[in-house]
Amino acid sequence: MASYPGVLPRLVLAVAALAVAALLTSSLRDHDACQDARADVIAAATGTAVAPAQRDAIRRIRDHCRGAQSLVSASAVLYAQGLADEAQALAQEAVDAEPENATAWNALATTAAEGDPATARRAAERLARLSPLDRPAGGESEGGAGP
Repeated sequence: MASYPGVLPRLVLAVAALAVAALLTSSLRDHDACQDARADVIAAATGTAVAPAQRDAIRRIRDHCRGAQSLVSASAVLYAQGLADEAQALAQEAVDAEPENATAWNALATTAAEGDPATARRAAERLARLSPLDRPAGGESEGGAGP
């Protein structure tokens, strides 16, 4: 039997390269799907897409977006539309996904302020511990109302 030195390491390297390529392709598809879903949430909010498309877009954000930022962004859009309960639910998901994310806690404090003051208070307290200079977006500040 003939021996081919170096074949096994090359074969292992080729298999590893294929696995990395597959992983990167999957990640790119998720990134693109996430960006499309974020755009669809905004399109539905601005009236350039039908409202039921927004629910599907939010589902796609949950399925394809990593971390809390996309959930926080979608929460802000829903809150601006006057859908505070739905916005709060997304903000809570963001907090659950990234408990050390001050922006997620800010979103939860803001979206819960009117309908769930106890949650808003707890979220504002957590925000203050994570980021002492930040205040909930809808809360009072020294200069008057928040942004």
